[in-house]
Amino acid sequence: MIDALVFELVKLSRQRSVLLWGFASVPLIAFAFGIVVEFFVLPHPDQRLDPHVDLIASASRSVGIVGNPIAQLLYAIGFASVFHLEYRHQTWRLLVPRFGRVSLWSAKFAACIVAGLASIALIAVLDLLLNAAVLGIGSVSNDVGPLDGTGLATFVAAFVIAGVEICALAALIGASVVATRSLLGAVVPAFLLALLCSMVRAYLGPQADLLPLPAFAADALRAALWFDGSPMSGALAAVFLAAWIFAACIVGLILFARQELVSE
Repeated sequence: MIDALVFELVKLSRQRSVLLWGFASVPLIAFAFGIVVEFFVLPHPDQRLDPHVDLIASASRSVGIVGNPIAQLLYAIGFASVFHLEYRHQTWRLLVPRFGRVSLWSAKFAACIVAGLASIALIAVLDLLLNAAVLGIGSVSNDVGPLDGTGLATFVAAFVIAGVEICALAALIGASVVATRSLLGAVVPAFLLALLCSMVRAYLGPQADLLPLPAFAADALRAALWFDGSPMSGALAAVFLAAWIFAACIVGLILFARQELVSE
């Protein structure tokens, strides 16, 4: 398993277009959008900065962008590219005897998680840099808030929620790629599901959190973190997310174990 994971990470590191569009694009787009808003849309920092700015809280909120439908589309492209590579180049038959099917699928899933978590970390880092730059330009005397344990704990919780949501998406994409043997066959349904969740959210509001879908479960966890939501609903949302990840991984492994790969 470790050898297969290292192998997948090395392959991924050489796929620059996948790294850029699948994993680096979301942090970079969020950073560019933040620059436009802070320096070209809103008034000058000296006229609007809150004297008590919490950089850690801002970074904690920034990682929630992974639930955005466009971000989900870009991550889905990255995850699908990782799983589809061997179908595209017909190299499964060379890898299966060396690593085994379970290890190969698990390694691809783990590589997606590693890349996804690195992307989430980059979102937080760029948000910190942007807000620090705005504070420095506005006034060096502004109070940026203490780095206390509560703020760091909130950041860790927000990071974990975003990471679990990424894990659920990666598991679903992995199972879909194996089922369809197609990149578009996995990416398009995932994007449509993200759009459908957004429309349902706009129509139902907070009641959408009761639906057992990964996007709504992640939103319920964020609501419990930021808006003092019900602990019971947060716990139920965590169970839903874990169930989705477990079920998608089991389906993906079963389909892959029974798949004919002689010509792949």
